[in-house]
This record gives sequence, C-alpha cells and structure tokens, in this order.
Amino acid sequence: TTGESLYQVLGLQKDATPEQIKKAYRKLALQYHPDKNPDPASADRFKEINRANRVLSDETKKSIYDKYGSMGLHIASQFGEDNVNAYFVLSHPCCKTRSPAGPVCAVLRVHWLLLLPLLLLLLQFLLRQMRPRDDEQESEADAFMSGDSSAKDGPITSQPKSATEQTSLKQEQPPDYSASNGN
Repeated sequence: TTGESLYQVLGLQKDATPEQIKKAYRKLALQYHPDKNPDPASADRFKEINRANRVLSDETKKSIYDKYGSMGLHIASQFGEDNVNAYFVLSHPCCKTRSPAGPVCAVLRVHWLLLLPLLLLLLQFLLRQMRPRDDEQESEADAFMSGDSSAKDGPITSQPKSATEQTSLKQEQPPDYSASNGN
C-alpha cells in the first residue's frame, strides 16, 4: 500500500533527495515534452512525469504518498492533507467495531508514544502517594482523624448549631391542602 510507482516514473529510488528528484524530472520533461517529441504517447507520459514531480517535490504530499500511496493522495485531495492520518486511523478495523473500546484501542494504538510520558507521570504520582510520610505529617493526620479541634485549615465535619435569634418577619402557617381538612 505504500507508494513506489511515482518514483518509478522518474526512475528513482524511494530514498531520493529533492535534488535528485528535480534533476530526474528536468531530464524526463525535456525528453517527453510534446513540443520536443512528436510521438502522441509522449503527451501522456509527460503528464505522468509532471504528476510525479508535483507530488514528490512537495514534502507533505511526498510523506503522505510514502506512507499511504495513491490512496493517501486521494484522501488528501478530498479531506485535506492535515486529515489523512485521522482518516486512516478511523477507517482501521479496530475503530469500526461497535464496542466502546474500539475507538479507544485505535487512539492508544496510534498515540501510545504520546501517552507514555503521561503514564509515567501518573506512576510517579501514585508512588509519591504510597510513600511513607514523615512524623510531622503523620501527627497532623492522626490529630485530624481523632477529631482534635486544634487542627488548622481542615475540612468542616460538624453541622452548624441552631440559631437562637428570632426573625422579625411575620411567619404564617402554610395552607393545609390535605383531604382531612373538611373543606
């Protein structure tokens, strides 16, 4: 599925440099140019050479072609060059499954190198949490657990006491809509 035929059109290897691509294109373009070559097939060959040069001289298109072949170039023309990788990830059989794990598997499969540092940070955090505390931290934790009120800035764990002051607002009894009212 990787592209090689455009390299063959220019007579190059897949690891050709931009200078080699340019040199091969110029040589073949002069040889097959319709003004220089009266053969009717040379016009078609010239179009192939131009297309190969147009793709291989553009680094973005060249990388898409090297990775996905002509299908990748077609997808790039339909969805944009930035969306080619997303298209192929989402068209992978792992993403087409109906289970919720399908897209997760695809993302992990593609981006595991990006997730690795995050997993290492999570592991470091968990190891720090499991590490024994020093005496000062343990005494604060023990004071909190025993309910000692001298612990500062801790969470409030008791309900507020009922207020003894009276309001000056008139308080009426709410209406009773029960069936036993007799109305």
